[in-house]
This record gives sequence, C-alpha cells and structure tokens, in this order.
Amino acid sequence: GETSVDSGQTLEVNANIPYALDEDGLFGYAFVSLTNGDEVEECPEELGGMVTLGPGENITCVITNDDIQPTLTVVKTVVNDGLGADNPLSSNDFTMNVSGLNVSIPSVPGSDAPGVTITLDAGEFNVTEDGSPLYSTTFVGDCEGEILVGEEKTCLVINDDGDVLGEETVNDPDEEGEVLGVVLPETGSDPFRLTLAASALMIGIILRRKSTRLAKQKA
Repeated sequence: GETSVDSGQTLEVNANIPYALDEDGLFGYAFVSLTNGDEVEECPEELGGMVTLGPGENITCVITNDDIQPTLTVVKTVVNDGLGADNPLSSNDFTMNVSGLNVSIPSVPGSDAPGVTITLDAGEFNVTEDGSPLYSTTFVGDCEGEILVGEEKTCLVINDDGDVLGEETVNDPDEEGEVLGVVLPETGSDPFRLTLAASALMIGIILRRKSTRLAKQKA
C-alpha cells in the first residue's frame, strides 16, 4: 500500500524492497526535478521511479516544484452597427490596461480574437481601457478579481457605437401632422422642428384647398 509523508519527514522502510517515490501534485505547481539530497545517488530521476535500500542505508531525496505563472488573455471586439462616426474605430484603436502584480504588458493595443495573452503573478488584477466617447464599453468574463497560480483567465471587452449614437427616428406625415419613419442624419436634427415643419406644411395644404373651394363657390 501507499504511505504518505510530509516534506522533511523521515520514513523507515524495509531493506531490499523496491519502493516507488511519487507525489500528489498541487494545482498551479509543476514538477521540476527529483534529486539526491546527499552524496548517495540512490534517488530516481523521475516521479514514480523505484528506490531500494540496503540494511542500515539512509538516503535523502529532494522533489522540487515551481509555481506556474497565471495568464490573462484580453480579447477586444468592436461593433460598428450604429449611425457611426465618419471613421469607425477598430480594435487596435483602443488601449487595454491591465493592473496587477508583475504584469508583463501593462498597456497594449486591443486585439481581436484570439486576443493578447499577458502573464502576471497571482493576486488581484483589473482590466480597463482607454475608450472613446462614441462607443459604449462592456466587460465580459474574468476582467477583474483574483487570479491564482496556474490559472488561465480570459477577459472580453466589447465596444459598440450603436449603444451610444443610437438611431433616432421620426415619422412620415400622418393625419396629425407628425413625421414617421425618417432616420435622422448623423449630424443630428431636431425632431421637434421637423414635426413643426410638417405640421405647417399640412396646414398650408388645408388652407390652400379651402381657398380654392371658396374661389370656385364665388365663381
């Protein structure tokens, strides 16, 4: 059967019997090496290797592990589906900022999928961007919080011009003189003025028709 020991603990074993030396791995840590802790070269070189001791023999084996640096992938998506600016922006027009411990790239231009992968130490982190007033910003996924050793997280940042600029509409003239179904130009128009103008037009047409009828009656 298996016998578990803690680091630094001494274990007595039977002589002339092979024993496998292994460990239960810990998430976030990678096996590096298995070496002899003294001049006696009896330790196996790999986990799971066998070791056999003679009567009265003592050895020390050292297992070295190294923590795996976390990674954060930042993906940028730009949606240009609104009235839009004359020159729509693309992903690399935005600057992505990552704060945390020992961040490899604190600031980087935005990048479409698969994005940009950044390394950092375990701890608190946060993703922000230098945005544009013409675009809304939505953060999706792991864009802030805590990242642990060995973790791989992804933050998606979406910018949308439609959520900011919108598509305001007014209507075609109806019986009440309102304007329906007309998309305002991107330079911006006043719907109230358009409504007044349409109403005045309707009134002018009605007055003209009445004037024509009166002229016919007098004739």
